[in-house]
Amino acid sequence: MSLDTRLTPELELAGVARELIRQINALRRDAGLTVHDEITIAFSGDLDDVLAVHRAELLAKTKAKEIRSGTGGLAVEINGRKLKLKIEKA
Repeated sequence: MSLDTRLTPELELAGVARELIRQINALRRDAGLTVHDEITIAFSGDLDDVLAVHRAELLAKTKAKEIRSGTGGLAVEINGRKLKLKIEKA
């Protein structure tokens, strides 16, 4: 039996979600927020497929009350997806 190393669409979405969590938590740190501060996340770009599967995980692991579409923010690229992320203390 050999190890299957193919990336499935589900694994790719999970990878985007993990990197998104990392980027958001870096924004929290750069903004001087504590682990107890709740935030609102605004993004522009295509995240519909990621949010459909991983919304609850993103909210929980970033201490966010809401994830919504918005404008402005830090430009990032995650697995070829060009996004802009902005957080605000809730």
